Amino acid sequence: MVAGNLVGLAVPLLPGQILWINLLTHGLVGVAFGSEPIDSREMTLPPRPPTEPVFTRPALVRLAWVTLALVAAALAAGALTSGADDVRRTAIFASLGVGQLGVALALRARRGRRVGAERGGHGVDLAVLGALVLLAAAVWVPPLRALVHTTALDLRTTLVALAAGVVPGCVLQLSRGRVDEVSSLRRSGSPPGG
Repeated sequence: MVAGNLVGLAVPLLPGQILWINLLTHGLVGVAFGSEPIDSREMTLPPRPPTEPVFTRPALVRLAWVTLALVAAALAAGALTSGADDVRRTAIFASLGVGQLGVALALRARRGRRVGAERGGHGVDLAVLGALVLLAAAVWVPPLRALVHTTALDLRTTLVALAAGVVPGCVLQLSRGRVDEVSSLRRSGSPPGG
């Protein structure tokens, strides 16, 4: 995170903190995504053209702005936190972790359209909850704090980190309705807005 200098931290996250977030968000939650029931309409859609890239231009744009939102939210948590560098770094760590978990929830298929939604399909929910508990443990459980090099946060700093962390997922979730509507219209051949 080269942008850490914007909030006065040459090193906004330590290697152990980056690894902890990656293990929680990409490991635990990523495995749960693999077992998540799919959107019930996926198999009724025509296949993508073989020439279409895996990452389409809209997908790349969404990826870029969600990444920027995560970085901005994490850095905002660091900027709004007063205290020593380790406290500010822990606020960035907590905010980024919460942000990535929120984005994971926002990216999953909508509950009403997933196969098996009525039978359960709560793997991602449970994985996010477990990852959130492990993220909190890294901030408040002394042996894990020593391992990940975090500092226990006070209530104000915790609220700042949580508030900043939920923004990217909320913005992504709110934007999905319009993006899904336009994608649906494009697949059906109708012009957007018509």
